[in-house]
Amino acid sequence: MIPEKQIDPETIDGDGIFFEIFLVPHRSLPPVGFLAVMAVLIGLSVAIGVGFTIAGAWPVIGFLGLDIVLVYAAFRISYRAACRSERVRLTAQELEVVFLDGADGGRRAVLEPYWARVDLAPVNRKHTRLVLRSHGRALELGSFLGAEEKVALAETLTDALHQWRNRVA
Repeated sequence: MIPEKQIDPETIDGDGIFFEIFLVPHRSLPPVGFLAVMAVLIGLSVAIGVGFTIAGAWPVIGFLGLDIVLVYAAFRISYRAACRSERVRLTAQELEVVFLDGADGGRRAVLEPYWARVDLAPVNRKHTRLVLRSHGRALELGSFLGAEEKVALAETLTDALHQWRNRVA
């Protein structure tokens, strides 16, 4: 969770933005680490493959190659999922949530901030859902965040909405 812009409730900037936050998933392995993991995996597979080929079990090389391809595909899928992000922006007129996806650009939802409510509902002992509700609409925010980050985000959003309502009133 990366707070991009939090503005004092007494002032709204030139763009009319009262509060804005960007949510991005955490990437635990940088691209250099990915290359290192793949290099080690390929090196081990070649060494094992040579050993099996010398022993006369040359078909093992195909399975070792398949392992490399599957690990590579899993990492690529993981990196593609890490490209998504969410932006929550509270302006004088609206509460805008933009779900950005690297592939198709994403989608945008606009809620009435006066009636917006932040709910943090437990799914089970370890997982919670952060839902933004307004007029029968529900938007889940930060599905990729950890439980502590969701609690912090819920408090931050609730506080921002409360300050916005007090400012408007």
